[in-house]
Amino acid sequence: MKAILMSFNPEHAMNILNGDKTLELRKRAPKEFKGWIYGYVTKRETRLNRFTSNGNVGYVLGDYGLGVYGKLNGTIPFRFWYDEHIEYGYDEDGGFYFTKRLEDFSVNAFEVLKALCLTRDEFHVYGKGKDLYVLNLKNIEIFDKPKRLGEFKRYTFLNAPYDLRKLKEKETINKQKWDVKCILTHAPQSWQYVEVKE
Repeated sequence: MKAILMSFNPEHAMNILNGDKTLELRKRAPKEFKGWIYGYVTKRETRLNRFTSNGNVGYVLGDYGLGVYGKLNGTIPFRFWYDEHIEYGYDEDGGFYFTKRLEDFSVNAFEVLKALCLTRDEFHVYGKGKDLYVLNLKNIEIFDKPKRLGEFKRYTFLNAPYDLRKLKEKETINKQKWDVKCILTHAPQSWQYVEVKE
């Protein structure tokens, strides 16, 4: 099954796993894709841990002693369904972001920031005046046992390494060249298409 593997820093992953974050801000969004996006927690100094307390499961940053039983950095602990996003443009004269599609103008900016777990300043600093995309995280599923990178395969070329500039010059490319899949060993910096067994 074709899917997307997307990297999240530990803080954003924690907010998703705890149910506080239902939107994700990105500098580019998948085009013409509807399907599962798997969340990879980056290997940063900040540890993301899963813990239980009185039968409840929660997620925290750092070490909190008793009850902590799972470091999630470097794993894929959740996935969500993706089928829509809101595109934001930047008004250089006014110095603010705005939704590009007419049907998105009814979206409340304060609710968007709350669902992103970001402040207005963080939104602007991340965007740096470029177009941004807000992805809707639907049907979030948390795995009992986090998945590993080795369970995913990446799409690659039949004769890789291949000069991508030559490939872009050719309008008609044999799509079978994309069908070769290699086991994933490195997480994407942002996101990439992958193959995963359902």
